[in-house]
Amino acid sequence: MLRISLVIALIAGLATGAIGIVKVKEKIVTTMNDRDTEKGMKEVAQKDLAKTKTDLKDTDEKLKATEQNLASTEAELSTVTFRSEELEKQKIELAETLQHTRADRDTAQRELMKWDIVDIKPEQVKSLIENHKKAIIERDTFMKENKVMAQNIQELKSKIAYYLGENSIPELPDGLTGKIVAVDPKFQFVILNIGGNNGVIARGQMLVNRNGKLVGKISIATVDSDRCVANIMPEWQHSELLEGDAVITTSVNL
Repeated sequence: MLRISLVIALIAGLATGAIGIVKVKEKIVTTMNDRDTEKGMKEVAQKDLAKTKTDLKDTDEKLKATEQNLASTEAELSTVTFRSEELEKQKIELAETLQHTRADRDTAQRELMKWDIVDIKPEQVKSLIENHKKAIIERDTFMKENKVMAQNIQELKSKIAYYLGENSIPELPDGLTGKIVAVDPKFQFVILNIGGNNGVIARGQMLVNRNGKLVGKISIATVDSDRCVANIMPEWQHSELLEGDAVITTSVNL
């Protein structure tokens, strides 16, 4: 009976051990399977990571290329815009030039019509212009000679009046102006930069002006073509006469 109990206990122990071994084996197999699964997942993740890095690198390169293309496109757009603006300016300038050209053409046509009306040929215009220039020269010469003759007559009248003892003062041209170029305070005379060519006549009188103020009065003594000498009139001298002082005529006897 004891033996049977021992055998039964031994068999029970072996059965229990066998069951434990089976469970441990199952656990080991499960753990190995889980390890293999995790290893596979890790390898897949590593492959995905490597692929992602590669894709990211390609994307970065494409982005850089896109940025370069965008910069190049912007530069080309700027160039095209500038060129377009230049062409627009040229278009406006050409339109203005065309408008002026048409206006000149119309003016020329109107001028030709005028010549047709007066029955004058274009080739005759040059001769008419030359004759007109000659007429202007002759007129100017006559006016100068007339002016000289008028001055001579005025001078003769002044001399005759002087010799006859008349005290009349000859009139100088209205608006005649000049400047004192030299002063002799000792002998009380000045030299002016105007003369007979300007209508100056001996014994004529002029006012001396400085900065808008009357500083004296002078009486013409001798006259050359472009210079004259004048005596300072003491009773009219308000201050010392200086080189650069202006001299003017007046229509009022002061």
